[in-house]
Amino acid sequence: MQNLEELVSVMVRVPPKPKSSGGADLVSMVEDMVGFRHADRDQAPASKINPSGIPFDPNPSYSWQTSMYGSTTYPVPWPNVSMGASLDYSYYQPDNLAFVGNGEWQAWPLYGSSSDNGVTWTAFSSLPSEQLWSGGVQQLSTPVSGEIAMSSTNPLNIVWAPAWGTFDGVNTSGATAPWPHYTTDGGKTWALCKLANPPAQPNPYDPQNNNDTHYDALPKSWAIGISPYVTSNIVSADRNDPNGKTFYYWDNTFFYYSTDGGATWTTSAATGFPTNITSVTIASNPAVYGDVWFAFARNGCCGTADVNGNPLFHSTDGGKTFQTVAGVAICDKIAFGAGNSPQTPFLYILGRIAGATRDAIYKSEDGGQTWIRITNPDTQAMLNVAQMEGDMRTPNLLYLAVAGRGIWYGTLPASTPAAPAFSANAVTNGASFSDGLARGSVSSIFGANLAPQGTAASATFVPLPTSLSGVMVTVDSFPAPLWYVSPGQISFQIPWDAPLAGTSSIQVYNGLGVSDAVTVTLSPYAPGVFQYYPSASDIEGVITHSDYSLVTAAKPAVAAEEIVVWMTGFGDVAVIPDTGFESPLGASVTTLPTASLSGANVNVIYAGLTYGAIGLTQVQIQLPGTLPAGNPLSLQVTASGDASQVVPLWVKQP
Repeated sequence: MQNLEELVSVMVRVPPKPKSSGGADLVSMVEDMVGFRHADRDQAPASKINPSGIPFDPNPSYSWQTSMYGSTTYPVPWPNVSMGASLDYSYYQPDNLAFVGNGEWQAWPLYGSSSDNGVTWTAFSSLPSEQLWSGGVQQLSTPVSGEIAMSSTNPLNIVWAPAWGTFDGVNTSGATAPWPHYTTDGGKTWALCKLANPPAQPNPYDPQNNNDTHYDALPKSWAIGISPYVTSNIVSADRNDPNGKTFYYWDNTFFYYSTDGGATWTTSAATGFPTNITSVTIASNPAVYGDVWFAFARNGCCGTADVNGNPLFHSTDGGKTFQTVAGVAICDKIAFGAGNSPQTPFLYILGRIAGATRDAIYKSEDGGQTWIRITNPDTQAMLNVAQMEGDMRTPNLLYLAVAGRGIWYGTLPASTPAAPAFSANAVTNGASFSDGLARGSVSSIFGANLAPQGTAASATFVPLPTSLSGVMVTVDSFPAPLWYVSPGQISFQIPWDAPLAGTSSIQVYNGLGVSDAVTVTLSPYAPGVFQYYPSASDIEGVITHSDYSLVTAAKPAVAAEEIVVWMTGFGDVAVIPDTGFESPLGASVTTLPTASLSGANVNVIYAGLTYGAIGLTQVQIQLPGTLPAGNPLSLQVTASGDASQVVPLWVKQP
């Protein structure tokens, strides 16, 4: 699979066997090639997963199998194009794994277990097949694919929820799938999972209706019944159960838990979950028994996902009750990984924390109380992530099964980077660096850790980017265009979507962490004159003659001349530009400002956004025929009562 084609990975698992003892980096499930044991995540595996002992598909069209292979079971290596759908391991005995899947051009299951950390695989001795009714005839249904979970302490205890079923190896469907089963002897025998408190027997009761005959059984799960190609983590073992008998399950309406190895299941009293979600994740905390997290991914793929996402659900009592997690707006995927101590694993989610507008992966080091963004949505699009898995041996190591784009992994520094920090009074007009903010204007943030140390980047194109070197600024959750980022200063445009007057919330993402939300006040006008520094002790305003050459001591303005003062901070204009784009023609200010020259009023001819520039306002002033005494003179522009800083204006006196 080295650059030969897209790899459609659907699941990754990281059994926590120490690397020093021969543990694999990870084990994967994929379409077409079943799956792989990745001894080294940076090297392509030499071979795929090859289960031995799988009986031939009984489809008469495949009768040639016997003569070709000379046996009643498929040979090793596995010869057919097939999919691995679900994989699990025994957390405290990580040499032991089990998987299920299906043939892609045949209606036949693929399955097996391993006792050597995934090096070799052997088919279960039997299958959770069932006699089911179809067309008035009872037939043996063989399970095809589905989801599987293995006890945390007893690898012989497995729960299998089949996706589809087949009577003849030819036709298969979810309607003919066996109901969920469990085994306590490693697949030698299987028994039907039952409800601890089943509903009353249907009345009337039809003994040839499969649903009636299974009224007391653990229901099938809707998601995996859609297709064997749908993978959804609807069943999970509790990773921290010392007895290894606790399992969790989701059918589409109710959450269930079992404390006897999957034999009987209790329906949780929890309600309020979304339904008809094709991909869910039940994640058990490896450090705390009964600590269960539940994520519902948005339906869809390739940019067509549901507009509205789902919250993250959390149970601390083994699934009896659930609460939504505060601060998480959308959670599509969730996983645990090694943390700073064995008692506090890191928690990873794919989605959006409160206030975010784009999907990213976040990490929590404190059980979901606070979150650190660890991916950049501008450069790392998290589309089609089928499943996530953290490494419980190595902190800050996360794997993603990305359908159609192979397997990704990410690592982070061992220590947590400092989050950006700034205060409201450190958000300034980007020209004067004084108080006063207006929508559409150039603004600056001064603070600490605004960008990773050693980072300084400037925009090089228009429209302005909303991310520079992984740094982002949001204003009321809108990504703000950026001119410049560094650890101590950011220059950005307040979006035109911000309110004309009122308050806005600003956050900074430095690519490794996120700041607290800081509330600032916006005004229709907050004028500031751009400045430059001819020398370290000299600050001049950007003022030009009508030919756009600078007014300086060497080239002063003269009486009755029209000058242009270059400013920002004018949010009330006739034509609203697109945020981050050049200003259009006709974007004059709604209320013409006034100006004073050393205390005397002067005539303002025009004020408006500069065509082709971003956030830049030009204010044209007619100097009087008789200038006030002195040189330089003091110039100040005022708009609706808000005044700019005072800047020097060099003039030629008689």
